Amino acid sequence: MMKEMSKHKDVFKEPRNSLEMDDCMSGYYQKIETGALLFAVFRGKASEGMDFADNAARLVITVGIPYPSVADPKISLKKNYNTTKWIETKDLKDRHISGNEWYNIQAFRALNQAIGRCIRHRDDWGAMIMVDSRFGGHSSNYLDGLCKWIRQRQRHYNNWHELHFNLQSFISKHTQAKTSSDLCPGK
Repeated sequence: MMKEMSKHKDVFKEPRNSLEMDDCMSGYYQKIETGALLFAVFRGKASEGMDFADNAARLVITVGIPYPSVADPKISLKKNYNTTKWIETKDLKDRHISGNEWYNIQAFRALNQAIGRCIRHRDDWGAMIMVDSRFGGHSSNYLDGLCKWIRQRQRHYNNWHELHFNLQSFISKHTQAKTSSDLCPGK
């Protein structure tokens, strides 16, 4: 699949080695105008301190919900600690959140951060595609974990053709608006 995509766009992958990140991002930024794809992981090197404003990220596609690994002792201990404190304080006004609530917050914080990478300032725009069946429809409890501004604009698609058509229309609308404002300053 990567080879097929490489025929149409320059493809960059977030390196495992931190020392290679600057080279990866430099190459990516140089190829943005001619078409580039960047594959990165949740909570990875590209999730902090990188500027993806304007054309640097017009589309963000996420796959799954990035729950932290429960095999990590720090995560397991934190969940247990919060659950214990939640049980101890559940009848008090200043109660703690449970371990499961904390765990969900961590996952959705990373997800919201990732999908928000393409909207960096007031005049910026971008599309976000979340590939996960748990977001299936307006009644999904998983939608509650998304930022309010994302929830209000989310659309659910049951087929690729409808998504593709609406994505093309969205991009066309925004690129035409940008071209019009360049030709007619002050609009």
